[in-house]
Amino acid sequence: MRTLLMTAAVAAGLAFAPAAFAATTHVATGTVKSVDATAMTVTLANGKSYHLPAKYSAGKLKAGEKVSITYHMNGTSMDASKITMSRTSMKSGKPAAKASAMTKSATTTK
Repeated sequence: MRTLLMTAAVAAGLAFAPAAFAATTHVATGTVKSVDATAMTVTLANGKSYHLPAKYSAGKLKAGEKVSITYHMNGTSMDASKITMSRTSMKSGKPAAKASAMTKSATTTK
């Protein structure tokens, strides 16, 4: 009976082991400080650098653009899997205006 329980416990542990080693995905947002097309890296204004995906066209990114980078840690390297540029106005090149919230603060007096 103990052998059966021990075997079942080991089998269950092995079944869930891959989940423990799965890469955790992170998201960083910020302004592009620089892009190195040779090294395939992008550095944000906060000083953190991310490795671009192998087939990513580094020419798409320019300093000053606001981006959102989805990445995972590969040792000490931050490897980007997706880069999303913020929406900009097609005519002015400026960020699109945010919709104003229709909120009103109310105060009560006694």
